[in-house]
Order: sequence, then C-alpha cells, then structure tokens
Amino acid sequence: SECGANYRRITRASGEVVWRCANRVERGSCTQSPSIAEKDIIQLVCNELGMDTFDSEHVRDLLDQILIGHAGSISFEYKHTQRFSTL
Repeated sequence: SECGANYRRITRASGEVVWRCANRVERGSCTQSPSIAEKDIIQLVCNELGMDTFDSEHVRDLLDQILIGHAGSISFEYKHTQRFSTL
C-alpha cells in the first residue's frame, strides 16, 4: 500500500518463499511494505474461499486481486461481484 506496486514472489536463500513489493525488490525503496510468507497467503486464501486445499484455478476464477495494506493487512477483491473482504 505504500507505493502501489505489485508484489513479486521471492525465494530466500533459506528456501522460504515470500512475496515482496516489486519496488522494494528492484530499487530498495518502499521499506515499510511487509514481506509475506507464501504459506500464510495460501492459508488466508483457503480460509477466505472455504477451500480445504489450495486450488489455483479456483482462486483465479474467483479473485481479481489480493491487496496488501498498511501493517500487512490483506484484502481480497473478487471478480464478477461487488464483494470485498478485508482481514
């Protein structure tokens, strides 16, 4: 939410996969944007969509965007509906 850039999937040296602001990755700016573990995003998406296991096709069909707000809040913007959910 700091700069409005998309997040990028990054694999740390430890093997952990996280998502980070593209400006933070490429330019070192946007220092207030949180890194979010992919496993946490998957869990939140599964909870939001009522899935027992992650199904990327189902997610693509339903969600338009996952938005990261200040302090790491996550919002889901749905396709085809006006529904907007914030966690």
